[in-house]
Amino acid sequence: VAVLAYPIMFLALTFVACFFYPSLSALYGIRFTACVRFLVVRVRPDLLIFAFLGQLKNFLISLLPTLTTNYHIQVCLMLTVLLSWSFAQLWFKFWRSHLINVVDAYMNF
Repeated sequence: VAVLAYPIMFLALTFVACFFYPSLSALYGIRFTACVRFLVVRVRPDLLIFAFLGQLKNFLISLLPTLTTNYHIQVCLMLTVLLSWSFAQLWFKFWRSHLINVVDAYMNF
């Protein structure tokens, strides 16, 4: 249980930082923006929630193999996570650059 405390706390903080980014950056200014730069610099400003979803995807990729010992279920769950991310990326095109969206689409397929 203690091993999951740090990743879940990090996910909670990234959710708050992404979801409330406009109000928190107006309140705390450049210091807050500098602290969460690793999240917000990659995605379009109107789709900041995908910065959190990317962190959630990475957490699920690392967690899924430990949930079950059945390889078939592991593969199905992993495919579900990766294909969901790919379809969301292709639909919303949330990266700031068109080239990055194209490269990410090719790398995920």
